[in-house]
Amino acid sequence: MFYLKGRVAVITGASSGLGTQLATAFAKQGANLVILARRLNRLEELAIKLTSSYGIKVLPLKCDVTNTSDIETVAAKVEQEFGRVDILVNCAGSAKNNCVTDMTDEEWDFTIAADETSVFKVTRAFATLMKQNHYGRIINIASMYGLVRPLIMRRRAQL
Repeated sequence: MFYLKGRVAVITGASSGLGTQLATAFAKQGANLVILARRLNRLEELAIKLTSSYGIKVLPLKCDVTNTSDIETVAAKVEQEFGRVDILVNCAGSAKNNCVTDMTDEEWDFTIAADETSVFKVTRAFATLMKQNHYGRIINIASMYGLVRPLIMRRRAQL
């Protein structure tokens, strides 16, 4: 990977799966971390593990990335704690798994808010801080599920 000693990385969706793996990878490279998710207890456990293993600073913060107020509150805390953000990884995602013919408007709205609108909102909040500091990198993670889901729906339609 890269040498990231002293850099500050924000990772959404860090309480499980790929988000946890990315946080670990960035920690191994020396980056200080801000880890965000809805499940604070998991973030706190991860923070202890990464701090003790890699000697970095980790700030675990509860954040619903679909909630503008949560995002703005977290961004303010990050600015207060670190004064900057060098890297943002948008890794949070969720979906109401249902076939398109069975999906309700509420399930669709939830999925779009979690997987798309949240990327805009989180990026807007942290890009502002990056712009103030004249530096920043933004990484957006997307799921392969978008490629797999149409295949599942086609198979169901054939049944």
